[in-house]
Amino acid sequence: NVVCVAVLVRHGSGAGGMGSLPRQLAANPLILGCAAGLVVNLSGLPVPAALLGTADVLGDAALACGMICVGAALSWRSHPKVTRALAVSTAAKLVALPLLAAGLCRLWGVGGTAATAVVLIQGLPTAASAYVLARRMGGNAPLMSAITAGQTVIALITLPLALHMV
Repeated sequence: NVVCVAVLVRHGSGAGGMGSLPRQLAANPLILGCAAGLVVNLSGLPVPAALLGTADVLGDAALACGMICVGAALSWRSHPKVTRALAVSTAAKLVALPLLAAGLCRLWGVGGTAATAVVLIQGLPTAASAYVLARRMGGNAPLMSAITAGQTVIALITLPLALHMV
C-alpha cells in the first residue's frame, strides 16, 4: 500500500506531488487500517465480540462495493493498451509470483499448509482496492478496472494450477 500510494503521488494526476506523500500516507484508509490492526494485535488487549462482528460485516460489504465499482467502470476499450497491460500484469501476478513462491518454499524446506498458503496468497488477483486507490489518486482507473476484472476471471484457471505446484 505504501509503494502504491507513493507511485500514485508521483505519477497520478490528483495527488499533489511528492511533497504531499506524508499527508497521503497518513490519510490513506488502507494504511490506517493496517496500522490500527497492528496496534491492536501487538497490544494484546481483547477485542469485544460485538466489534469483531461489526468489522466482519463492514469488511464483507467493502469487498462487494469495491467489486461493484470495478464492474461499473469496466470498459475493455477504455485504454489503448489494455490487452498488453492485462497480459503483462497477469503473467507477473498470477504466474511468475506463484512459481517464485513455490520455488522458494521448496528451496527453504517449507511444505504442507504453510507452502500452500504462501503460493495461493502470491497467486491471488489484484484487489479491488487497487481500482479504488487509482480512482481516488488520479491514476488510470479505467485501465485498473480492466486489469482487476481480467485477473479475477483468469485466476479461476491459475489458482487451481497453483495448488498443484505445492
